[in-house]
Amino acid sequence: MDNILFLCIGDSNIIGDSLGPLIGSLIQKNKKSIRRNINIEVIGTMELPIGYKNINSIINNIKKNTFIVIIDSALGSENNIGKIIIDDSSLYAGKGVNEGKILNGDITIRGIVGKNHNNIISNAVELRNISVKRIDDIAYKIMNTIILFLFTV
Repeated sequence: MDNILFLCIGDSNIIGDSLGPLIGSLIQKNKKSIRRNINIEVIGTMELPIGYKNINSIINNIKKNTFIVIIDSALGSENNIGKIIIDDSSLYAGKGVNEGKILNGDITIRGIVGKNHNNIISNAVELRNISVKRIDDIAYKIMNTIILFLFTV
């Protein structure tokens, strides 16, 4: 694996949706010390977030031989808040607050940041009322997982 792209989705202006951009900024800031023999690219940071509206143009420009890791916040059941889900399934970006867009990567990492109320308006309110500490805690768990992953490939 020579090229890894971290596609970090979210809106840095909404606390509960800022998990992806926060992790993107952490990776960007530390990528040279994380793994020197792999080309690591990051799309989606706190300064330049990838939102629901501009994701398609970004997806269409990804190199063919790139390993893609998609990172996003998610809403789930109350007992799963704070957990991290890592798998190879598709991600429905924005599904909790609109119709969602399907994204396919090699690995998907979702941090469960709040409760899914199964209602677009309630979910939008939930994302705006999540604590910064919760986002930080989940971001650092994910970041530690990424560092372990990069040192084993």
